[in-house]
Amino acid sequence: MTPPGSSGTKTIAGVVIKAQSDTLPAGDSSRVTATVTAADGSTITNARLNWQSSDTSIARVDSSGLIVTRGVGAFRLTVTASEQGAPATASSTVDMLAERTVESISLAHAGATDTVTISDTVRVAAIARDGLGAVFPGVQFLWSVSDTATASVDASGLVTARAMGPVTVTATATGPSDQVRRAVLASAKLTIRLAFTHIEAGNSETCGIARGGSVYCWGDPQWGRLGDGVVYPQVSQVAHPVRVQSKSAFVKLMLDKGSDGRGGHACATTIEGALDCWGSGSWGMLGDGADGQAIPPHFVNSPVQVGSGSFVDVGLGSQDTCALTTSGDVYCAGSNFRKQLGVDTVSTVCVESDLPVYYAESCSNTFVKVSGGQRFGEIFVGGTTACGLTSVATAWCWGANESGEAGVNSTVPQATPVPVQGGLTFSTLAGGAATVCGLTAGGAAYCWGHGTFGELGAGSQVSSSVPVRVGTAQTFAHISAGYDHVCALTTAGDTYCWGGNSRGELGVQTTDVCSDGPSYSEPCSMSAVEVPGVPKFVGISAGFNHTCGLVADGSVYCWGAEDFGQLGNGLAVVETRTAVRVEDTL
Repeated sequence: MTPPGSSGTKTIAGVVIKAQSDTLPAGDSSRVTATVTAADGSTITNARLNWQSSDTSIARVDSSGLIVTRGVGAFRLTVTASEQGAPATASSTVDMLAERTVESISLAHAGATDTVTISDTVRVAAIARDGLGAVFPGVQFLWSVSDTATASVDASGLVTARAMGPVTVTATATGPSDQVRRAVLASAKLTIRLAFTHIEAGNSETCGIARGGSVYCWGDPQWGRLGDGVVYPQVSQVAHPVRVQSKSAFVKLMLDKGSDGRGGHACATTIEGALDCWGSGSWGMLGDGADGQAIPPHFVNSPVQVGSGSFVDVGLGSQDTCALTTSGDVYCAGSNFRKQLGVDTVSTVCVESDLPVYYAESCSNTFVKVSGGQRFGEIFVGGTTACGLTSVATAWCWGANESGEAGVNSTVPQATPVPVQGGLTFSTLAGGAATVCGLTAGGAAYCWGHGTFGELGAGSQVSSSVPVRVGTAQTFAHISAGYDHVCALTTAGDTYCWGGNSRGELGVQTTDVCSDGPSYSEPCSMSAVEVPGVPKFVGISAGFNHTCGLVADGSVYCWGAEDFGQLGNGLAVVETRTAVRVEDTL
């Protein structure tokens, strides 16, 4: 056995501490090593090392050289190397510093939910902490969102909800630079919920104006009806809201409720007074200078501006569009085959190039001014008949009038506006396929025109070319006419409907049967019936064969036909008489 210190053993001559850095974050850990050398400069690998910290309240070090900082301040690290059975030792020291650095961020925002309603704002607060878990004041952050179309965030962390969907908000620490030594960030997920201010049920689609003025649509996407810029395959279904591709804020919105497979269009006025339209323009009703009745017809799948700076209201028939200017004048575009443009004749026709000329229809694919000189404050358009309310609340109508829906005690087409007979004044009107309804200032409901399916609500199937009182003691604040049914809201928000019920559009099982000749009959109600099991509504819209109601909180409930997803609850079943909630989150 060779004694220690003899020529067979290397004696410790020195030791050197190796640390990744002499500055450590408080609350962090780091491993240090030591190199032990002999007098000849070679490395001794089996020496014993004894590590010590000068201030264990700031940092501790274990026998393996692992430093754990527990406070803030300077400390000295010492290592002593020794050899088993030999008196030789060597020591080394290094001065180190534990300092505060940003090591983590947590995010918090007001409210007990991660769901934010569209157009609302929420403040997200970022809290920086050091490695010891103590709050680190004075840190600067860079804010970002995962999708700027869904939400925006400013330099203070104020998030503004823009569109329905999920969004991730991220805060990244950027300074002070000497206290942010690495990338430190935190993210929070928010869900933007839709809330509507207006709802419109159309043929087999539904659209609504959301808070902030954006428009969302769902249901049948054919011929660009949803306005989302997508060209869908034929016989598609979109059973949840999609955003209309426009940066404009809209204030008025209408959909047509016609049954022709070449139709289906929507128009809306912007906050600046422009008029945007999308969907089918088969009869020129988009007013964009084009028409085409083929399959597919002429259509646009995102809004096209057809006027600017002067429109305050818009109404849609099955084959035409009418818009009201600030001066009270009305301009219409589309088919004039039934005098629905409010002029006797137009100089243009719509016809496909491969069809004989005798198929040509009188139409205008640009807007023409309704004749007669009458000025209106609001307009309302149904299937092929339009009406306007004057400043003194009298109703004037024009168009096909095939069932007396012009209210002039005849069924002769009216090429120019004529006053509705009966001496009534109205607070609002509603146009259906061939039925017009109105509410008086006191809330009494009157309807006229087609009544074969009980649309007049007078307890019979009789049509009328003059207004007749809906047979109910209820008074109403809102009214909407669909293809062959009508729904209205009381001032308390209760819903009543009458007319055809072939697809459950009345929201209740009915026992009446209405016939349109010997070959066709359907369930109906010739009198107003209350819709059970629905919330209190502040808005109502009757479509072709479905109905939707708007709740004060911005949610929407629909019932009736759902074969194209027009009820918006994520499904596409045949129909339901039970109201379902439109999806308002993704």
